[in-house]
Amino acid sequence: MEEQERMNKQLRDLIEIIHFTESVSAKIHGLLDQEQVYQTVKDEFLKSQRYSMSIALLTDDPSKLRIAEVSFSPRRLRTLKGLEKIIGITLQDYRIDLNTSSVYRQVVRERKVICIKSSDVIAEFLPRPLADLVVKGMGHQNKYSVLAPLSLHGEVIGVLAMSSTDLAEQFIPSVRSLAQHISSALELADECARRKQAEEALERSEKRLRALLENASDYTFVLSPTGAICYANPSVVRLVGHSLEETIGRNWSAFVEPEDLPETMLALAQLLEQPGGTMRRQIRIRHKDGSWRVIEAVARNLLNDPAVAGILINARDITERKLAEEQLQKSEGSLRALLNAITESAALIDAEGIVHAANESLAKRVGTTVDKLVGSCVYDFFSPELARSRKARVDEIFRTGKPASWQDIRSGRYINNYLYPVFDAEGKVIQVAVFGIDVTERKQAEEQLNRAEKMASLGVLATGIAHEVRNPLGIISSCTELLLEHSDDPEVRGQCVRKIQVAVRRASHIVESVLKFARPEEAPMGELEVQCVLEETLDLLAEYMTLQRVRLHKEFQANLPPVIGNRHLLQRVFSNLVVNACNAMPQGGTLTVTTRASGSDGVEIQFDDTGHGIPPEHLPRIFDPFFTAGPVGQGAGLGLSISHGIIQQHRGVIEVQSEVGKGSTFIVRLPCKSVNS
Repeated sequence: MEEQERMNKQLRDLIEIIHFTESVSAKIHGLLDQEQVYQTVKDEFLKSQRYSMSIALLTDDPSKLRIAEVSFSPRRLRTLKGLEKIIGITLQDYRIDLNTSSVYRQVVRERKVICIKSSDVIAEFLPRPLADLVVKGMGHQNKYSVLAPLSLHGEVIGVLAMSSTDLAEQFIPSVRSLAQHISSALELADECARRKQAEEALERSEKRLRALLENASDYTFVLSPTGAICYANPSVVRLVGHSLEETIGRNWSAFVEPEDLPETMLALAQLLEQPGGTMRRQIRIRHKDGSWRVIEAVARNLLNDPAVAGILINARDITERKLAEEQLQKSEGSLRALLNAITESAALIDAEGIVHAANESLAKRVGTTVDKLVGSCVYDFFSPELARSRKARVDEIFRTGKPASWQDIRSGRYINNYLYPVFDAEGKVIQVAVFGIDVTERKQAEEQLNRAEKMASLGVLATGIAHEVRNPLGIISSCTELLLEHSDDPEVRGQCVRKIQVAVRRASHIVESVLKFARPEEAPMGELEVQCVLEETLDLLAEYMTLQRVRLHKEFQANLPPVIGNRHLLQRVFSNLVVNACNAMPQGGTLTVTTRASGSDGVEIQFDDTGHGIPPEHLPRIFDPFFTAGPVGQGAGLGLSISHGIIQQHRGVIEVQSEVGKGSTFIVRLPCKSVNS
């Protein structure tokens, strides 16, 4: 009797598990979301109050499983939570290593459905003492679990574990069936999700394509085989001036410039015979207001493509480019005309030396034609050494943006070269304009003029020497005659001898000055503080200036850079300028001496007097030898000439400014030490 009761109970348990698994399978049938599938399975097990289950899924590491879902009765769940707190772990935190697990490895890698005691299942991912504690707390000492693989598109993704009674072996078919139904539901949900993603991606792509077409600046048409416009994007409105409603349905030819229509229609007819073929043309399109635009159109025959079923035309407005090209052609024509109108050599080159424009004069000079010269490298027409030198100069212009110039001597001809940078709208050097001017005739004329000026200077020098020496010679001659007539008169003899002595000294001084002017002495140069030299000179002449009733006013700048020069020669220049200033103020006056830095590479010494000034007609000759504006006998007229030569020895400059009645200004500029060195 008891045996019969036991068998009846087992039969009821078996029927119940079959009904339960079929019920769960029915609940998940048709679900289109994977999370919803898992949640439904979990909810159904909770409702059963009898069965528990867990789902373990593979992690990103295919050798590990994690507990994704568990379903226990509320009482057992509370017990599990309490145990987790006691032992300090949660079931979801653990990973099952398939390389060390004997149970789960059979299910995942061998795809077996196995029956095992629940304590052995928990011991797969917990130490045995903890596993026994959990099993005891959950009341699963005599429970069994059936483990079946879950798959997705033929690949195992996890394990379904379901608790059972001692009829676990008989439960295997039902658990396997449930696992298969869950796998099928997951596949259906995955396919649905993928389809939804694909549909959303397609919709996004279509929206993006539509947005691109509708917002593109280029023009897009679709023509029927007869040339009717089936589609046009909104940009076309700008091109033709008609609304889309007015445009779509009309024939393409209605918008083509009549002169371009025959060739365009012929090309379109040829394209219709070439499925998949393409055509590129430039076409003029008439706007509604009567103006026209030039488009560059690419047409493709897609009549066989169901998505298009027409001639697809993508076009771009190139009107501005065409106008620019025409303007460029006109500019290039004007440039060629301008260059050829220049009698001297002229060209435009880029950073690599490529000639972009040149005239006949340059082509003739290098022995070629303009056509061959344009597009070639200008450095190819020079020797390697000269080419390197020219390229270095051009590179410097591209780097600094500053013009350059130099003089060449080629085959006895003097050529002045001038190079100017050509800038773009952003201020970047893009080309260099090169001009070569033949100055041979001018050079020869200058040399002839220099020779004439030298001869004139020689004449002036000879006249000056004759004039200056004649006076002491006249005195000597007169005294000699007196000595001959009154040789016995001691007083006459003494006076004549003294006058002869003065005249000889005067003549000797003139000769010495002429020699210094003609052959300046080669004095040693060294580093010196020019302000100290000036101070010494002014101290030496202080008493002289007092006797001449000249007030000295000094404006000296501190910390002037040193120069390379000769102290005695500079003292002679400064003395000469101070004495000349005093002579220009016979009634007394003020002499202002100023020193200052001249830019970053020089020193200036300025002498300002309040004298009678120099007439404008005398200024150009003020540094000429034997020229003097003072009274006869006051000087030989060589002081300023000698001073001018000394300053030239120092690589400096001496200048004069004057206004009659207001005074004169002499400025001496000397380069700094760094410039001389």
